Amino acid sequence: MNLGFDFGSTYSMLSYYDPVDDAVKAVQSLEGSKYIPSIACFDYDNNIITGQSAKDLLASEPERQAFRAFKMLLPECDLKKLRKRGYTEECSPQYVAKEFIKQQMELAKDYCSTERFENLIICIPAVWNTELYTMSGKAILRDICRELDMADKVTVVTEPAAASAYFAYNYNKNTKKLYDGLILIVDYGGGTLDITLTKVNTVEREDGVQSMEIDVLGQTGAGENHGDNLGDAGIAYMEGVVKLAIEKNDIPAPEYDGYFLKALNFLESALIRNSRALSDRLRRKYGNVAERMAKDENPFTTLSYKGKPIKVTYSTLYEAYDKIIKPVLAEQLDRVNEEYLKLENIDKYTASDGFKIALVGGFGQFFLVQKQVWDYFHISDTVGDYRLQNLSYAPGQNGQALDSGKEDAISYGAALISSGVITMRKTAKLSVGLFTTRNGEETFDFAIKYRSELEYGKVSYLNKSIFYSGRSSSDPSKSPWVFAIGQGKNFNKAYRMVPLKEKQALLEKIATGSYTFGFSVDESDVYTFHVVPLDMETNEKLEDKATKMSLGNFSDIFGPNVIYEERNAFYKKED
Repeated sequence: MNLGFDFGSTYSMLSYYDPVDDAVKAVQSLEGSKYIPSIACFDYDNNIITGQSAKDLLASEPERQAFRAFKMLLPECDLKKLRKRGYTEECSPQYVAKEFIKQQMELAKDYCSTERFENLIICIPAVWNTELYTMSGKAILRDICRELDMADKVTVVTEPAAASAYFAYNYNKNTKKLYDGLILIVDYGGGTLDITLTKVNTVEREDGVQSMEIDVLGQTGAGENHGDNLGDAGIAYMEGVVKLAIEKNDIPAPEYDGYFLKALNFLESALIRNSRALSDRLRRKYGNVAERMAKDENPFTTLSYKGKPIKVTYSTLYEAYDKIIKPVLAEQLDRVNEEYLKLENIDKYTASDGFKIALVGGFGQFFLVQKQVWDYFHISDTVGDYRLQNLSYAPGQNGQALDSGKEDAISYGAALISSGVITMRKTAKLSVGLFTTRNGEETFDFAIKYRSELEYGKVSYLNKSIFYSGRSSSDPSKSPWVFAIGQGKNFNKAYRMVPLKEKQALLEKIATGSYTFGFSVDESDVYTFHVVPLDMETNEKLEDKATKMSLGNFSDIFGPNVIYEERNAFYKKED
């Protein structure tokens, strides 16, 4: 039995593939829902509870400490920000996330009548593969799942890649043909915006059967935690709406407490859980002129905050969107068009069956998000536009993009990948290497380059790879252990990443003679640094005596402040 896990910031979902019915199916919670609230709290016996049970208890006792957005906070190193959200060193986001995942995996085991899963695919935001500040979350999540030891193999994949697998599968179900083309995924969830261009290729499996393979061509998005805001998506938007509504009702700026959380949960239920029905209603109400919403002072809903009624108008919904979401989405749509679509000779205004567009994630079903995306691509006919057809399995209905399934696409796609129905192309998401000094000048070399083909676990070495110990310095900037991390196709630019002093000292102890070094990547796109001794006589690599250092948790290796300060400070290599 294999499992796909969409570990979401607001809701989570687990799925599996049934080969008998050739269908993906969702694990149902004890309450009979496939959507599990990503929330936790302690009960009366001081045991941590999660999901709907936690949400119900918090609804009745808003003063009780709630833990939300723990996925988004996995890579967060700012203790002040964590404490503001109720986390402590003992009860960290990692601890809460582990308990949440454990309880949902136990639920899945019972539902699927299995003692253990063979393959677990768990999903992360795509920006965790591209933003240094959040990249640690990927390794942390992988290690949590491995420590729980409920699956023989744990693999982390991006949410848009999983969604692409589901849409390719649906295209095949609808048309009886393998899809061979591009899919642009606009994934708007609770914590992040991920816009990813994928290529679906037809490949032949080892058994001779033709199948489909997902190749991630490029991705962009937004998801860093800014100030008090968590990410740039649904959570940040909903918190912004509640704050704005409270301020408009002449109440001082709210604190992030149980009463604020109760109001937030109420808004979330009204806004997200019925997002499709709400979007249809708003579409009928405002037509193609979303700006009418900005002047609509009619109440959308009424919240309660510390015993006082708080009116949330449609204009408040629009104002918060215009301030928090619209500029970020506009910037990233422009970026994906300039950096990826044009390179693939895709005109963003031209409808073609070889280029699909899909909005996924709970927040992606919100009216204003859909309207902004459709306007950007000049989509006025959501029924007849080729770019939206056959993405959902809806026999006789062309599988329209606004049909059911978009909220489930990530979990269902993860289930398909875990079962091998759809495969992923193995390419590097980053370039990685070391800085060196040549002829008195500092430069760098990459052992692995962005988009290069990978063999997971295989070590790639640098051309200039022989070093000798004793080159350490009290000045960290002159350490021989300076890593080069590159993003994108420009191989003449890299982040200059200096390890913490204790990590440098560890590496110095390892290198007692001559040695070489290289890098490898695992199935979850986590990089490992290899220090390999060389035979003193033959200069051959003694790989069985190699020392390895995972580069998964960047903050542990380079320090949280270094990552934050240097992530925009590129070192440019002269041609």
